[in-house]
Amino acid sequence: MKLRIYQNSIRFRVQMPEINAIKETGKVVVSVQLGPGKDDILKYSVELSQVESPEIVYSPGVIRLLIPEKAGLQWANTDEVGIYASQVFSGEDMLKILLEKDFKCLDDTFEDQSEMFPNPKSTC
Repeated sequence: MKLRIYQNSIRFRVQMPEINAIKETGKVVVSVQLGPGKDDILKYSVELSQVESPEIVYSPGVIRLLIPEKAGLQWANTDEVGIYASQVFSGEDMLKILLEKDFKCLDDTFEDQSEMFPNPKSTC
């Protein structure tokens, strides 16, 4: 699973095995080691939940994306590319949330793409 953070947006891109984990267990969790210490880890997850709309729950070292169970299963079991939402905080502060299937690149890349979804486009 890939995580991309840019200004006030966060995007999760999931591959086929991760979609299968979501369908089977209701969640997928990934971690990245950010330093030499045992606590220098960032964990991030996508979880089916009883929430009304997608939301990010943050605690130190953990980013959780909660997705409404029905919408998440529909997305996982169809050709839908993504789930898109905004989470409003106090005032005008807002976080854009994107959950997308990870497609194979159309150009040359050194990245292993064996577990990515086939790209629906035939050219760049």
